[in-house]
Amino acid sequence: MTDPADAVAQRVPPPPYVAFPLFMEVVGTMRDRPWPARVERELPDGLSDVAIRQLVIAFRFFDLVDGKDKTTEALANFAASVDTPDWPSRLADVLSHKYAPLIGPEMERATAEQFETCFATHYAAKGDTLRKAISFFVTAASEAGLDISSTLTKNRKPRRRKALFSIDPQRLATDPLRDSPDTEASEPRDMEPVMVAVHPLLAAHLGMIPRDPKKGWVGDKRLKWFRAFAANVSQVYDEDASVDFKIDLVTPAGN
Repeated sequence: MTDPADAVAQRVPPPPYVAFPLFMEVVGTMRDRPWPARVERELPDGLSDVAIRQLVIAFRFFDLVDGKDKTTEALANFAASVDTPDWPSRLADVLSHKYAPLIGPEMERATAEQFETCFATHYAAKGDTLRKAISFFVTAASEAGLDISSTLTKNRKPRRRKALFSIDPQRLATDPLRDSPDTEASEPRDMEPVMVAVHPLLAAHLGMIPRDPKKGWVGDKRLKWFRAFAANVSQVYDEDASVDFKIDLVTPAGN
């Protein structure tokens, strides 16, 4: 017997199953990117191959890239609304169009099992991918203020928990391994390698840190690294609801 999910896969593109905060963070970086261009080349530095594939799937699903995976004006316009008062309504419009079978009075009363069955009937996902795809939709729908079944949200963690990391621009140009208060700025430090057991996605990301302090670590690249790493940590550890870390540069007062 043919699996219903396999039959659906022949008709529609797979739904997004990337962590929603990562999707939102990356979309926000696309507002000033040139288009058309290959979307993989326009993504922020430091993303894993897995994250890139999942993001491309999401861009295809929402018609933010063309048939050749090149960025479009639709992506630029969508990205321009991130972190603006128009973002919830803009996101709601996109979700209502792409997830029409999941939105409406009937689905607002659906049990978790009924919702999962409906999702699998209309979208090409099963198993762990189905769980992640539903998590993406529920988190995005909550972000957009859409009414969805309370059975999908009552046991979830808080929708978005923000932590602001304040990074001193004056320290961004300094050696990242010389921040100890008892070490002179001009004094090099010998760092012994430390072996730690972490998820492969995070280990690969940590491997992108420049090993030679003398070569420096340009501020904007370091900021992108921290943002991507925070998103990857959330993708690995937050199964039910992703934690959104907002990481920005903060200029010291008086400058």
